Amino acid sequence: MKIIINKEEVLERLDAAASNRTPLFCPNGETADEIEGILSAAESLRLEHQLQTVTVGLGITGSYPEHPQLQRLALDTDLAADGNRFLRRAGSIKSRAFIWLDWLGVYADRPGLFPGVEVIPFMDHGWTRSPADPALMEATGFRTLQT
Repeated sequence: MKIIINKEEVLERLDAAASNRTPLFCPNGETADEIEGILSAAESLRLEHQLQTVTVGLGITGSYPEHPQLQRLALDTDLAADGNRFLRRAGSIKSRAFIWLDWLGVYADRPGLFPGVEVIPFMDHGWTRSPADPALMEATGFRTLQT
């Protein structure tokens, strides 16, 4: 799997999709299992249709009010006595975003795993009124996948 973050490469993939009249599948992957399922489906599609590559936009929301995925990402949960999980308020959206990006990086760093899949990571609904989302999008390393 290859992660595409360079603006020119992203625009090339979008232009190719437009000229070929092929949509880019752009789901949100909130958990490592969801991410792996999306990548696996993309690789299966590529093989079934004998394509050289399949490009997938893979997103996550930050503070989007209807479904704030990074806020809800339960990386530091405990199991309560009654069996329900509760989220401690530790961990910023930024730290959780970098963990999410690390999950993508794990797949990119494994040669032969989803070899024809290209991923364009994106922040879905980044226009929210919460100041945390624009701050994340401007954070050092968020757009370049470097910490």
